[in-house]
Amino acid sequence: MINFGKVLLRKSQITLEDMRQFMSLPIDSNNDYIPIYSYDENIKIVTTYDLEQSTKHIPIKDQVIHSIAHIEYNAMKSYIDTLIRFINQVPVQFQKEFKEDLGQIAFEEFCHFELVNQLCKYGSQPVHNNLQKRMMLTMNSLLGRLAVLSIVNEGRGMDTGLNLIQKLEGDKNYEKVIKKIVQEESNHVKIGLKWFELLCSDQSPQENFLKLMNDYKISRNWKINIQKRKQVGFSDEWIKCLQNWN
Repeated sequence: MINFGKVLLRKSQITLEDMRQFMSLPIDSNNDYIPIYSYDENIKIVTTYDLEQSTKHIPIKDQVIHSIAHIEYNAMKSYIDTLIRFINQVPVQFQKEFKEDLGQIAFEEFCHFELVNQLCKYGSQPVHNNLQKRMMLTMNSLLGRLAVLSIVNEGRGMDTGLNLIQKLEGDKNYEKVIKKIVQEESNHVKIGLKWFELLCSDQSPQENFLKLMNDYKISRNWKINIQKRKQVGFSDEWIKCLQNWN
């Protein structure tokens, strides 16, 4: 079996053909070592503080669009890593559906990245690696990965995404791209929630989520969009859980 996952994670750039192959090839996650994804050599990694300082001279709308490119890049590789790393922890009867769901999301994240990268050259500004660090936190927990990647990271984008439009200074091209991404990201949150609840088995998903957030020391510093969350399947119990998470 071709260990396509390891090859793909080490690629400096994922192409459309890579993704097509990825969706059709079998996945081998029975390896002792699967590397977390890395960044291209031209990407300059700095602290959050240094990022704020070094981009002060750049128009806000250009900062926003580059940060979205960074988010999509991370999401694209994070879902691929999740699929490869954890496929064998999914019950056999669900593995095909899990592969299809996460493979489709990874492909859409790739498309989002390509869309945003047409508006900015990714790597033209420095970036932080906070998103990658969160994925490293969850290297040994499928539930932890789904919670952080889908319910937290993607969920935050869904909660706050349209607010970004106010920072785009009326640029219609930027606005069109943001609206498209926010719309499609909502389905990613829905899929992540589905798998998190299914894999929690008989345990309380909400209690599991809060325990994981406590273990990973991840807090919430944004407002939950109740309407959006309910649209993608979050129950009243989930809404209460998210509002009490701090």
